[in-house]
Amino acid sequence: MQRLIAFGCSLTYGLGLADPEQTAWPKLLADMYTRQCVNNGVPDASAKEIAYDILNFKFDPTDIVYINWSYFTRSCVITEKKIIQLGRWNKRFRGVKAWIAYYYNKHNERNEGFAYINLCNHFLKKKKIKTYNMLVYNGYIDYAKEFIPYHKTNFLKDCHFDEYINYYPLDSNDIDHPNEQGHEKFAKLLYDKSIKEEYSL
Repeated sequence: MQRLIAFGCSLTYGLGLADPEQTAWPKLLADMYTRQCVNNGVPDASAKEIAYDILNFKFDPTDIVYINWSYFTRSCVITEKKIIQLGRWNKRFRGVKAWIAYYYNKHNERNEGFAYINLCNHFLKKKKIKTYNMLVYNGYIDYAKEFIPYHKTNFLKDCHFDEYINYYPLDSNDIDHPNEQGHEKFAKLLYDKSIKEEYSL
């Protein structure tokens, strides 16, 4: 059976859902295509970690790939044995405070994020893999238009999952992830925009 491959963070993984393997948007979208779902979403993943996963994944020529690029406020350190995620939530890693104090700034994070996006799309294009890209946060598109002239990757138009978090929060204790209805509506939006080939940027 041909596959639909999804990459992203917890919003792709389906964190908080009772049965993410069956109710997260990658599975729902794969069912619309009548394809096998391979959900490579990783909670708290950064664009760097998503790119690492893409570059090390074994693709088939018939795969369709959806990449839900995460918030650029995240990063990671890749070692031989593990990936150390960097973000304000990760208080266990002592280097986080130093990273925030000395290395983190908005322009750097966004240039780095778009560089990973362009790298992965060039990589997949060379393999002739059909690929669709989404940005979790819609504000990144305007930033790219103004400050990142080298950016060449198109994104599915108006497909930003952060908007679905606001309308379909998981529950009162978790307002950072969408519920099953949010995943359903996002999967339908992705399918419709993909069929119509509607892009932005």
